[in-house]
Amino acid sequence: MLRLVRGAFRRALSVFFQSISTLANLPVRAIRAGLPVVLALVGFAFEALLRWHHPERGSISPAVFVPVAEESGAIVPIGEWVLETACNDAASWDSHVIVAVNVSAVQLHSPEFAHKVHEILLRTGLPPRRLEIEITETALVRDMTRALATLRQLKTLGVMVAMDDFGTG
Repeated sequence: MLRLVRGAFRRALSVFFQSISTLANLPVRAIRAGLPVVLALVGFAFEALLRWHHPERGSISPAVFVPVAEESGAIVPIGEWVLETACNDAASWDSHVIVAVNVSAVQLHSPEFAHKVHEILLRTGLPPRRLEIEITETALVRDMTRALATLRQLKTLGVMVAMDDFGTG
């Protein structure tokens, strides 16, 4: 199934990397990470953003296709593909550059999620300290016990976790 999904995604979906280490948000990232602001200014990070370019309709907003993917269960293989693509690309960057990947509540609540992250890190060679998993508060509200268990597993791996878009769901 994953091979079929990967083939279809390669033709329709793409991962775009956007710098998130701007002067405007570095102090926020530093505080969020518990670091002094001065230390955060020497770090760089890129956020992996999923994009869908439909051949007839053009660019489709993630706000449109992600909820459909979550409802259908397709978000799990899509998310795995995005995570692997982002980690694979980031593994070739300078060793101080971090990649941030958004994760849906559906992915976070999957009992296999932390194991999949670990497998992807091993396969791509990306050190866990260079991966930041971004979640929204919706992921915590839905099933706090399951979410905390997964977050603890990710922290044990050495992966950073951050709250993304706080207050927006």
